[in-house]
Amino acid sequence: MVQDTRRVQTAVLGRPDSDHPISLPTDRRKAVFYLSRYRGKRFFCGIHLGGCGWELMHKLYGDRVCHFAHHPDTKGIAPRCERRHVGTDSADHLYIHRGLTHQLGKSASPQRFQGTMVNGQCTDLLVNASQGRAAIKVQFMHLSRDAWTKKDEELRSRLGQVDWVIGPYAAETTEYLLDRNGYALRVRCEHEGSTRVVRVGTETREGDLEWSRLDECEINEQGIVTPPLRKIRRIAERKVPEVMQYPGLPLTVKKIVIYPSEHSTRPAEGADGFHATAATVRVAESEPMHAWIMLPTPAKLVVGEPYSLREPASVDVTRNPGHSPRIWTIFSPGLLPIRPAEQTSVSPSRLRQPGTTPPLIRNKLSSLIQDMRRARKAGDYEHIIQTLTDNADLLNI
Repeated sequence: MVQDTRRVQTAVLGRPDSDHPISLPTDRRKAVFYLSRYRGKRFFCGIHLGGCGWELMHKLYGDRVCHFAHHPDTKGIAPRCERRHVGTDSADHLYIHRGLTHQLGKSASPQRFQGTMVNGQCTDLLVNASQGRAAIKVQFMHLSRDAWTKKDEELRSRLGQVDWVIGPYAAETTEYLLDRNGYALRVRCEHEGSTRVVRVGTETREGDLEWSRLDECEINEQGIVTPPLRKIRRIAERKVPEVMQYPGLPLTVKKIVIYPSEHSTRPAEGADGFHATAATVRVAESEPMHAWIMLPTPAKLVVGEPYSLREPASVDVTRNPGHSPRIWTIFSPGLLPIRPAEQTSVSPSRLRQPGTTPPLIRNKLSSLIQDMRRARKAGDYEHIIQTLTDNADLLNI
């Protein structure tokens, strides 16, 4: 028999494995009005809430807090309920999941819940991308930098573009996103009337944090675009310098294909206002070469996927000290994905699709990436260029 006398404020609708959360108001009048929309429906102690799956009934009081309770077990067959979190915020991960899938256009048939439950609490969840949109990883528990980096690389190798969103109990993890992207997205739920509303926060390196309703945001190939992000990007676009202000010579972008070597840009050393990323460049059918791509705004990229340059663009070519290959530095207002990647005629055969790299080479690449990260953290960009040159054959497998 179920032995659980706690006040359960949240349930799921329809079946034990449902991802449709219900949060019962504590006030009787509000609870009665709220339940009126669910006449004839059944409520359960949902397994995605860390519950036992047993059916719940509502308890309405005028002098006490209204709540859900487990149905009496007259046959002694009910499982023991180990649910630890029963408050109004215990279903927030389900509200966030349904909100994100709705924004992706899946509200009629929500995506299967892909969350990790530990001790009855959701630690993270994944919302898969629809075509042309980024997958979204919501992190509710803090990760170390090494653990986050490893998970980020694994997700991107498997899914392509992935946008991270950080929950209230993982605030420290935002530091990694601020370092990489210049901003971080956060998420929380708030009461609004008789339901929970999902809000997305945009945090910047300057310490600003602005919250927006999820339905005010857009989800596209760059991930979740909040109203503050739209404003930041519009301002940045107005500040794009004309081609004659770019260093180097004007560049004709036709037949030039860029294959990023990094997942995102970072502030460029010695080039105020620009964000840099390493890349492989191919012009028509020529041999691939290494280059630095300089953009006026931060950008998230898919490693190894083809991009074209936005115009106007310019190129500054310098000789790498001690080595014959020249280093290209290309300035452009932005990169445009070339889709579908499989059909591009200029895709170099040496660039493998994600997930096909042999284990030995993958280990070598992991070591190389760690070495370059340390050099970047120390500001030793000459070492990065030297490393790219010395490992040209490995990078062009």
